[in-house]
Amino acid sequence: MLYFIHKGCEDIMKEEKKTTKKKTTTAKKGNTSSKSATTKKKTTSTNKKTTTTGSKKTTTARKTPAKTKVVSSKVVEPVQESKVEKEEVVKESIVQEPEKKEVAFDSRQFALRTFAVILAAILVVVILVVYFIQVKNNTYSVDWERKSYLVENDIASTNCESVSNAILGDYNFVFVRPKESNEDEFNLEKKLLKVIKDYNLEGHFYVYTLDNTCGVITDPYSVLGQNLKLDEGIEKVPTILYYKDGELVDYIQRDDEQMMSDADFVKLLDIYEFEK
Repeated sequence: MLYFIHKGCEDIMKEEKKTTKKKTTTAKKGNTSSKSATTKKKTTSTNKKTTTTGSKKTTTARKTPAKTKVVSSKVVEPVQESKVEKEEVVKESIVQEPEKKEVAFDSRQFALRTFAVILAAILVVVILVVYFIQVKNNTYSVDWERKSYLVENDIASTNCESVSNAILGDYNFVFVRPKESNEDEFNLEKKLLKVIKDYNLEGHFYVYTLDNTCGVITDPYSVLGQNLKLDEGIEKVPTILYYKDGELVDYIQRDDEQMMSDADFVKLLDIYEFEK
């Protein structure tokens, strides 16, 4: 009896072992299948990734030429437009050029212009001539040896016969000069002319040129000495004699060997209170 019970227990234990083995095998199979499934999933995912990356790469490879095409089209199209615009501008400029009109010849206007040019040329010539004359008149030359600068500039001259009348009046001055003058005497007369104008003596100043027809000025008893009312002879010329009411008051006579100057004449005027 015990034998049968023990055997029955062994059978039960064997059946339990078989069931456990089946469970483990099924579990192992499930795990391996799951693992294979996961590996398959991973491989498929990697494949998908590679395919996606490949597709991405291919798309990028496809996109880059498209970009270059777009850029090239962007670069080329404005150039073509600029060329077209330039051609249009050139055509418009060619079309819009004003027509040249022929100007009719105006003989009257031409005559007026030629007359104005001729008149201007004449004026220039006249101005130049006057300028050269003034330069010549203000520059000493041989021509001035027998001419008086004062007389040439409208200061009255007198001679042996008329000098006695020239000294009459309230006040008068007689400038006695030699028959032939040098450059220094010429420059003196230029300066005296300025003093005469500054003191307004144009109507009271006379020029007497020595010619020895009435004697010499060094002799007070000669005709010339009598006409000039000299008390003594004058040794140096040129000189200026000052008369008041027809009588000799004073004259310029330097003590040194120098010729009289315009400053000496101004000094004489200051002594007798002449004003400008």
